Amino acid sequence: MCVFPTLSRHRVPVQALACGLLAVAISTPAGPARAQEPGDPQHGREVFQRACQPCHDAVPGSHQVGPSLYGVIGRTVGTAQGYRRYSKALKQAEGAWTPERLNRYLSDPQAMFPGQRKQYDGLKIPQDRVDLIAYLHHLAE
Repeated sequence: MCVFPTLSRHRVPVQALACGLLAVAISTPAGPARAQEPGDPQHGREVFQRACQPCHDAVPGSHQVGPSLYGVIGRTVGTAQGYRRYSKALKQAEGAWTPERLNRYLSDPQAMFPGQRKQYDGLKIPQDRVDLIAYLHHLAE
């Protein structure tokens, strides 16, 4: 039984509401809900080969049409050393590539950075994004 101190004449409704909120808080997992499983770097490597490798490499300093994605997590957007073909949209972006930011970008690159040169629709399967990010993170370990 849920018992809270009485609050004026609204004792029963306030107590019922408080007990209901407490029940929801107890049954809700801490932190944001995750729809995906933890990242699988091996599957992420396959996603990279299929979706990224036509334009990007995973070797440090080895740039193709796009910059090397080695060490991308934690790197400031638009700053791969030795790569000079960034669009104005990416050169003006602020902040670093975090796993969360990469996930958003990979879901819809044009929406995140309108005006960029990249002609890519993104990875529509959430687990593919999670696995790819796990692979990219694993590269730099």
